[in-house]
Amino acid sequence: MTLATSKNLTVLGIVMIVQALALAAGAFFDGTPSTTVDFGVLITSVMAGVGMIFAKGAQSTGGTVPETPEAAARVQAPPTQG
Repeated sequence: MTLATSKNLTVLGIVMIVQALALAAGAFFDGTPSTTVDFGVLITSVMAGVGMIFAKGAQSTGGTVPETPEAAARVQAPPTQG
């Protein structure tokens, strides 16, 4: 498993995890017994942040790169008139 190839996704994932942990810490340490940590939201936010850290950006998917010699030949061939 490799880390993200996009700096933007990596930074966004880290910010999302830090924000989720900060909100949970704020709810835990605010001194009000009625305020509780929503663990469902916390786990979801942390998992989304981890997903963004391991995600690949649009430039690294290789959607327009031919994978076989035959595909490369088709890409280089001039369009036919028909």
